[in-house]
Amino acid sequence: MKTFIKIIKNYFLCHKYKFLKMYNVYTGKFCGYYNTWYDCISAGWKKAFGKNLCRELKKALKKDKFYKKFRIIEVKEKFGTLRIYHLGISDRAYQVIDKYEKMSWNYCIVCGEKALYDTYNFNLYICPYCEECFKKIVKSRFKDDNFEEKKFRELKEKCAKDKEESEVEM
Repeated sequence: MKTFIKIIKNYFLCHKYKFLKMYNVYTGKFCGYYNTWYDCISAGWKKAFGKNLCRELKKALKKDKFYKKFRIIEVKEKFGTLRIYHLGISDRAYQVIDKYEKMSWNYCIVCGEKALYDTYNFNLYICPYCEECFKKIVKSRFKDDNFEEKKFRELKEKCAKDKEESEVEM
């Protein structure tokens, strides 16, 4: 039943935003409504700005008459930011995608809250996290039930400092 509901939701989502439909890269055939490119966006980012991204992208594509030509090739997280690979795009649509790709660094990938930390120094995937999610990730990484609050504070301060430095470089 969940699969049926997901397919129905995706059908209406793709009806509203045609560029979210997935096509086979080699044959160009439509893959159905089981998955959409929207499903590839992390839950936190969907919550924070997912619908706004779709709205603005549709508006930019229609304004420049690229709506029917535009195709998404891949959506993923890379180095802590959203990445959207595409074909057939206007400058205005490119600016929208670029805006949200840069914005993604400021939102927790798990819950969508303001990101304060990243996992750059933990030999993990580089991802932005809010304080709660960061705490869970660090605790699970060190697998220590008696995780010291002092140690956590030190890691938190180091990550906050690194994040500030990386934002200055951008």
